[in-house]
Amino acid sequence: MLKGKQSRTDDYRPDSLVSTISAQLEDYRNSGYDRGHLCNAGDMKLNHTSITESFLLSNISPQDRDFNAGIWNTLEEQVEYSDKDIVKENQADEFAIKWTLTKEEEAEILDATPLNEQKIRVFAKKFNTHPAIIMGRLQHDKLIPYYFGREFFEPIIFE
Repeated sequence: MLKGKQSRTDDYRPDSLVSTISAQLEDYRNSGYDRGHLCNAGDMKLNHTSITESFLLSNISPQDRDFNAGIWNTLEEQVEYSDKDIVKENQADEFAIKWTLTKEEEAEILDATPLNEQKIRVFAKKFNTHPAIIMGRLQHDKLIPYYFGREFFEPIIFE
């Protein structure tokens, strides 16, 4: 949940980052289906970017009107983070901000644009961190797009 006071934009549109066939607004006209959010727009009120991105059609699924306005809406309203969850999330954010990269290290990386996999690996070694930490920090600060550097993220397998 991204808490904030940003109001709904209702600017439904295709996602330009989807390279395959994607839904279009016309697909919903007279279809009998609502444009249902997968990630609730009400949970994305942090800023204009977060709320408007929740209206990308890649975050929308056709939903029966009674389902979307009924039980799905009820579920969205009832599911909230507890204060304890929010505190833990804030602590994790603070840890990442304070201990993963300094602002000077971040600036050094950004000065090396355009970034590529090799440059990220060199910086990770230099700063004694994992490449995914660098990518996550730059993505969190909205300095690079979220689709950049996906090759650095590795699945965690629990046994």
